[in-house]
Amino acid sequence: MKRFLIVLFCLLILPAIIQVGADEQPQKRVMNFLAVMNLNCGTVLNKENCTALTDIVIEELVKLKKYTVIDRANRDKILSEAGFQQTGCVDESCTIEMGRQLGVGKIVVGAITKIGETYLVSLQLLNVETAAVEAAAREKCEQCKIDSLIEVVTNVARKLMGEEPVPTTSGGAQPQTPTVKPGEMVRVPAGEFIMGSDSGEADEKPVHRVYLDEFFIDKYEVTNEQYQQCVSAGSCIANYKYDGFTDPQQPVVGVDWNQADTYCRWAGKRLPTEAEWEKAARGTDGRTYPWGEGIDCSRANYGDCKHGKTKPVGSYPSGASPYGAMDMAGNVWEWVADWYDKNYYKNSPNRNPTGPGSGSSRVIRGGGWRYDSLGLRSSDRYRSNPGSWGSDDGFRCARTP
Repeated sequence: MKRFLIVLFCLLILPAIIQVGADEQPQKRVMNFLAVMNLNCGTVLNKENCTALTDIVIEELVKLKKYTVIDRANRDKILSEAGFQQTGCVDESCTIEMGRQLGVGKIVVGAITKIGETYLVSLQLLNVETAAVEAAAREKCEQCKIDSLIEVVTNVARKLMGEEPVPTTSGGAQPQTPTVKPGEMVRVPAGEFIMGSDSGEADEKPVHRVYLDEFFIDKYEVTNEQYQQCVSAGSCIANYKYDGFTDPQQPVVGVDWNQADTYCRWAGKRLPTEAEWEKAARGTDGRTYPWGEGIDCSRANYGDCKHGKTKPVGSYPSGASPYGAMDMAGNVWEWVADWYDKNYYKNSPNRNPTGPGSGSSRVIRGGGWRYDSLGLRSSDRYRSNPGSWGSDDGFRCARTP
């Protein structure tokens, strides 16, 4: 009987005791989870505006997808149930304790101060496990209103995560429309680069190394203003006009391959080869997009962003290629010099390739404002009849030194 009771204890009672002990252990922190503390605005801003700016930080970090971010409601619920008092929690030890109560690996703290007419926005990323500051970002906003402050807070949140800022629109750190010098070119030095993609379409394979001599390529897509100068000179044929696409700084659209080729020759340049275009777009490291990996609407104008038309050239400075060329992903597809052959990569020369000697379609690159992100990959190849045009067909020119 005694032996029976001991067995019963081991089977029924002991597991329950072990479970109770496990339940009493502190919550295990999840390192890819992140919480944002309320910004410390002091007397600089009222509570309503300070709360709204904290939410801006949370929303931006959620969009960047670097961490799983706890929203305000869940954060407050967890802390309330734990009896944690957020008011007055400003020093490091209190902040770290908040992170532990939330079970997160990282926590963001920040403040908005004001000196004279200048606001200073600062954020820090703290490691809850080590209490170390892993990253910090700050930015000034001189004589700005609340709209400008929203944009500055957004950019500081992006910088904290290692991302480029987005263009601001109301007096913040960057101008609304970048300064564009029509016809400006960027230099692409001689050397090898990785062309094609193993994970792309069949016509992007095989991946191969290509050597190109030095060349220059337009920093921006050719604009309506530039193209009209060629028309006025009597050298170019007027392009097909689309409503909403005629702003002087929008890229010219409604041009076929022959019109693009004529303009570049008139300007003392030429259309880039397909290989030149790809190297100018992605550099030498085989990256997916001009800026690297991942895509969102702060870097390019494409279908998911639902703008419904082209944007002025240079509107996405954070989407620049390694050589400084703008809009090589999205906005408009760009004509290049080559005829199209889906099997060309299988036997193309490894030095200064210029494409097949003939064909029925020309290559067009870079994706457009109507297309999804797959078409914006720097290795993506598309073909089009050289006599066709559309509201998402444009080009840029190149030049041999």
